[in-house]
Amino acid sequence: MKAQYVYENIEFERGLEPKKPMKLGIYTKRNFNSREELADFILNFLPAILQLPEIPEDILGRAGTNKIINYPYFLKIKNFIDSTEKTVNNRIGDRYPTLLLAQKLKKMGFKE
Repeated sequence: MKAQYVYENIEFERGLEPKKPMKLGIYTKRNFNSREELADFILNFLPAILQLPEIPEDILGRAGTNKIINYPYFLKIKNFIDSTEKTVNNRIGDRYPTLLLAQKLKKMGFKE
C-alpha cells in the first residue's frame, strides 16, 4: 500500500488566535431563531468579543442619549456580528440586538 499524504494550508495571521482564521468556536457562522437568542449568545461571550477580561462597567450609554451601548463597545459587537456572519432567521438585516442586550445588562446590575 502506498503512503498517502494530506496537505492542508490554513492561512494564519500574526497576532491572531489560530481559532479565528479557522472559524472555530464563537467565530463560526451561525443562525439564531430570535434576536433574544442572539442577545443571550453575545452576553455569554461579551468579554471575549470586547477582548477584555470582564464586561466593562461603562458599557451602557448615558440615560437621555441615543446611545444604548457606548459606541466603542457597540462597534466591536457590530463588527463581531458582521465578520462572523451571525443571522436571525436566516436574515442579515436588523440583527443587532442592542436594546435587548442593554436590558439584560441592566438586570445584571450595570448602570447607565
